[in-house]
Amino acid sequence: MPEPALRLVPRDDTADLRERRATLARALADAQAAAASVRSAEGEERGLLAALEALNLEHTDRIRQWAREGAKGEMPGQDVGEATRLGDRLRAAQAQATAARGALADLDGEQVRLSAELARIDAALFDRALADAHASVAGLVEKARARVAEAEAHVAEAFGLAAMLQARGQTLQGTGHTDEARRFFTLATAAYGLVPSLAVEPTTAAVQEQAAAWRARLAGTTGGVL
Repeated sequence: MPEPALRLVPRDDTADLRERRATLARALADAQAAAASVRSAEGEERGLLAALEALNLEHTDRIRQWAREGAKGEMPGQDVGEATRLGDRLRAAQAQATAARGALADLDGEQVRLSAELARIDAALFDRALADAHASVAGLVEKARARVAEAEAHVAEAFGLAAMLQARGQTLQGTGHTDEARRFFTLATAAYGLVPSLAVEPTTAAVQEQAAAWRARLAGTTGGVL
């Protein structure tokens, strides 16, 4: 069976690789079907040999029975017509099987070649699938890192506000302004409570930076009162 014409494809062309794989898979299935058909000829040869052997055994059994009974009368003869018919069929089957064995060797070789090519394509497709998965994971990790960094910045800003309020309350408490200090402590507690439970923890430096920014912002809007 001639090997199917298969065009070469660029190494990075996954779609063409899949098309080539489908073509090879069909060719391999055809080769396997042809090999099975060829092997059926060998099966016919074996069947005819078994039939001839059974015919000979039957003839031998009849001769033995004739001998045990005293060899009276004419010795049983073989069914010449059936033996001739089976012999003719056997010779034809043997000729066909001999030709089939040569074809079978070619078909087996073709199956080996096609299977090896399929294995190479499968390996290439698998490598590309892994590369695509790796790239996707890397992209998701980068997005996650960016979002974590953004979340850390927002949490640092909230913590900075709370730290500024807490520090201002402590200053007021130290100067005897207890009621005003309590208000700032309450605001600081509320600010801390606004921050959801996130798996992020801003650095102390980031919190201090945001606290300073809040002080400057509030000083600008309150004329320096806070």
